[in-house]
Amino acid sequence: MAERFSEMENSSVSSKATLEERLKEYPKLKAKIETMLGINENACAKEPRISRPGGRKSKTG
Repeated sequence: MAERFSEMENSSVSSKATLEERLKEYPKLKAKIETMLGINENACAKEPRISRPGGRKSKTG
């Protein structure tokens, strides 16, 4: 996905710090992201077709 960014956008993103390291500065944002991730993981566990690459459903459903 990084190839979609322009050079200006790439230069504004710090490549030295990981997302997890950067989120340490924003604990409320980190909590919201973790909540959304939990919802997504739960949905994928209940409905395996959701986790297919590209969000595509199987032909049978």
